[in-house]
Amino acid sequence: MGVLAGFGFLSLISLILLLVGGILTGIAFYNLGNRINNDVIRVGGIFVAIPFLEFIGYFLTWLGINENVITSFNSYNNYQQYQPNYVQNQVGFVPYQIGVGTINSMGQAFFTLFSQAPIQIREAHLMDGSIIISTSTSIIPLQLSPGNNNVSIIFTAFQGNPGRTYMIRLFFMNGSFAEVAVKFI
Repeated sequence: MGVLAGFGFLSLISLILLLVGGILTGIAFYNLGNRINNDVIRVGGIFVAIPFLEFIGYFLTWLGINENVITSFNSYNNYQQYQPNYVQNQVGFVPYQIGVGTINSMGQAFFTLFSQAPIQIREAHLMDGSIIISTSTSIIPLQLSPGNNNVSIIFTAFQGNPGRTYMIRLFFMNGSFAEVAVKFI
């Protein structure tokens, strides 16, 4: 009888530790989802904290983390691909980026372009892969001078992920375009 009571007591303690551990793990995943702004991980964290539904939570958390890792990897590859990259056109040159630009939560992007000759910017699109996620409302300066030019662009309705790199496609009056990388801060 004493052995059964001992096993019962150990089973009860194990069950309590399992429940508390699941709840703490769920809270950790929920906080991770908040920190990296990923709803799938947040919902997964909630499910991990609910007994008998944790397998759904772990699956959702796994999906969210994979999505974030793949997105970060693609952003890194895009950054590597476009540093510095310029396209030849009928004029013989396209301005290209110096360093890495930034974009903030207000949709203001800042970066430096090198131009070999005067050229005017017509418009700019903020890109996420091949998808246009925002268009420019203000570009300063519109006219680039030979040498380095500090460019500021304001985009409409931008909601980004901190630390993520986005591409800006600049269209020039001569029909050419260039892409620059900006990191969300």
